[in-house]
Amino acid sequence: MIGFQKLALDALLTPLKHTLTDKIMSGEFIDQSKEEIQASVRILLESGLRKMDLVSREEFDAQCLMLEKTRTQLDELSQQLKELEQSHHS
Repeated sequence: MIGFQKLALDALLTPLKHTLTDKIMSGEFIDQSKEEIQASVRILLESGLRKMDLVSREEFDAQCLMLEKTRTQLDELSQQLKELEQSHHS
């Protein structure tokens, strides 16, 4: 999982780094205040995060719960099928 997290972080930070470098080299930030620069960086980060198609922690937890319930149901159905097959062959 750590490898995936690093790839995801690199995917976000690499374009951000290039964009910021371009803006700095072009002098775009020269006349901006610290707050304006922070707002620009925040907008770039939010844009990058949206492109990554991330889900909230709540959505992730809800999906995990649903998956756990589905696995339990599948296990129960598999057991019922096994029992039916055994009783049919008896």
